[in-house]
Amino acid sequence: MGIEKSYVAGEQAGLLLEKPFQIGEALRQGYTLDVEAEVQLVDRIKSKLRIKSSIHNKLEKTTMKKLGLKRAMHFGWPNTYVLTKAMGEMLLRQLGGDLPVVIVRPSIITSTFQDPMPGWIEETRWIYSSVLYTTALLLH
Repeated sequence: MGIEKSYVAGEQAGLLLEKPFQIGEALRQGYTLDVEAEVQLVDRIKSKLRIKSSIHNKLEKTTMKKLGLKRAMHFGWPNTYVLTKAMGEMLLRQLGGDLPVVIVRPSIITSTFQDPMPGWIEETRWIYSSVLYTTALLLH
């Protein structure tokens, strides 16, 4: 039982079964998430932004953040982080074929947002050693 199913379940409460997302599944009832269509939407908007603006970097970044949040909320996720995690799970199931795939949903986020750089990890913490150990067991 959990409140957030390690983030991918959004803000649902109550008993949440640990089941992988099916391709097209959205948290919002009656909606279907087409991952390929979402990628194409982003590509189209980025292309338009690059044509319209010579200083596209800042405009593109702001527009993409807003679009990501809007699309995440449209399908029932509270932000782009959890939406893209769910999309990744869907793609693994769809494209993985007969590969034995294990989806690990750690409920701890430990790297930095920005300083000194995005994703920076200052030291080794217990979570990394447990992930490495689990990965080593799965690969053997």
